[in-house]
Amino acid sequence: MSRKYLIALLVFILLAGGAIAARIFGLNAFNREVNSLGLDLSAPDALLDTQSLATLPRDILKQPFAKKILTEDLAFYYEAHEDRLGVLGAIRRMAYEHDASFTDALLRRVLDEPAQVALWRDGKGALRHYIVSIKRTALTVFLEEAGKIVQKDTQLTRAGTISAGLGNAELYALTISPRRTFLFASRGERLVILSDPGMLLLKDKSIDSKAAAQVAKLLDASADPYSALFIGQGDNAKNPPTALAPSAIRHRFSINAQTFAFGYQKYFPAFEALQFSLDDKGNVTTALLVDPARTSTTAFLAQPLLQNLPAQPAVCALLPIDWKSASGVSDKLNAAQKLAAQAVLTQAVGPVSGCWYADSLWESPIFASQLKEPSIVSLAQLQTIKTWALKNTDSSALLSAGKVIVFSPSLDLANQVSAVSEKRLASVADSLSSSDQSLLLALVTPSSLSRLIRKEADRSLTVDSEPHLRAAAQRDLWPRLDEFAKLPAFKITLATDALQGSRGWRPVSWQPLATP
Repeated sequence: MSRKYLIALLVFILLAGGAIAARIFGLNAFNREVNSLGLDLSAPDALLDTQSLATLPRDILKQPFAKKILTEDLAFYYEAHEDRLGVLGAIRRMAYEHDASFTDALLRRVLDEPAQVALWRDGKGALRHYIVSIKRTALTVFLEEAGKIVQKDTQLTRAGTISAGLGNAELYALTISPRRTFLFASRGERLVILSDPGMLLLKDKSIDSKAAAQVAKLLDASADPYSALFIGQGDNAKNPPTALAPSAIRHRFSINAQTFAFGYQKYFPAFEALQFSLDDKGNVTTALLVDPARTSTTAFLAQPLLQNLPAQPAVCALLPIDWKSASGVSDKLNAAQKLAAQAVLTQAVGPVSGCWYADSLWESPIFASQLKEPSIVSLAQLQTIKTWALKNTDSSALLSAGKVIVFSPSLDLANQVSAVSEKRLASVADSLSSSDQSLLLALVTPSSLSRLIRKEADRSLTVDSEPHLRAAAQRDLWPRLDEFAKLPAFKITLATDALQGSRGWRPVSWQPLATP
């Protein structure tokens, strides 16, 4: 067989195999229960409102901060993402095979439309499942011809009907690879796209009524069911106080606290969501959705902690803990451990700080908290809790400095804490202005953080085990870290009046550290 015919045969096998795979592994292979991960389609974990999905990566790259740590690879990654290329390939093939009037420019026009993207976590906590809601203007021709194409296409199939407010909406499935099948439906001016059949279909491929009701709401052009989940009350109900009118917002991303806190939001219930907004002039604002009724100013009193922590942390985060919410931990303890835990929890007050340092390891931070009356809690009780929490306690240290309790898995860091309390080393508090009354959320020292990240990458990407990834890190990551290290240390704060008034958005400030 000649080389030419061999290549032709291989191409035929690949094309035929692709068509067969689309049938075998597409909608017909779906055999999971709807929302097998417990997804609630009425309550997404994050929400993106954008004037143009296509321009989002490049708009991010225009930010001065992003320029230091990102490259154009961010934009190229999404332009060359396998899902995008798969959809583009399917559109081209259908247009060619069915002599359709739409072209591959269809996808570009769709991505350039205003859109709302609701996202949910998968089993590993990643925001992997999503619903896209957009105007159907750019897809009018495609949707008009879909009804004809679906009868004879290998990748596009009819998946059912949804009862929407303006009438029934046909539900279609588009399989672009053995791992990815999209569902989409349109009615009136709206188009809704689901990233996985399991968000809507039952095991027998029938439509789940509860999930379908939510999709029907999204198909209603006058409804906006998701935005209400990320609003406050009062004058700033629809936008953070620092944001412009909705018409001036180019991109806005909101994420609930349960997601960005990896499931630990119940320990600081006053923080409900975090939001980033980019306006049409390139200005970025950050805001927290805060419920003052669920916290107090005492929960933010961090000065005693900062006075006992070594200066120049790579990252130091402070959280206004609701200590009562931690009482459930004692249910898993024996009698002695429970007694010790109750003694600590009844005396604990203020925030908890977690600080990481360049000279230590990522798994060896310093944690610090405060007690109302330290004399009531014995060191033996603290050691009891430490022994319960850790399998190996030999390399860790638990210190008490007045009302402050400090724990670290690193003995070296614990020795530095002792040196700080004895005034032999500078503290974090020494780098802050004593007149600053804002509520501190975090401190970042880019030079220290870049060293820590580089050290962790060196540990993980060894020459023997990961030579290719290590080479890529040296080529791409090291220069970005060098640029990031040049940024000044900065703090992230809430204003002093953030705990006044009703539940709502509060502006978050990112400021270089002032000279004390």
